[in-house]
Amino acid sequence: MPAAISTPWASPLPDAHGRSAFAAADPLEWIHCHIARQPTPPGERAAVPEPLSTITLKLLAKNAEERYQTASGLVADLRRCLAEWESLVASIRSRSARTTRRTGC
Repeated sequence: MPAAISTPWASPLPDAHGRSAFAAADPLEWIHCHIARQPTPPGERAAVPEPLSTITLKLLAKNAEERYQTASGLVADLRRCLAEWESLVASIRSRSARTTRRTGC
């Protein structure tokens, strides 16, 4: 997967305080960060679900062998992430509905 896809993917994921994956004082340090440093996992900087954090880190992997090799691999992981999220939401709604029926609230 080209780096052109991975960088914009993570760039808009700052934490609640506006911090991004890298901290840099000037443009050259910013470039160095993107080339040489591993980014902080999005899940450590913001309320990002672990599966989405894992996908983001795979997109940002420095070694090409560690990144998605095809767009279909990325799509499959995103679909799996969505299915897990939908399952979690359905479970929470179901629990909430049972509690509401028991308490009448």
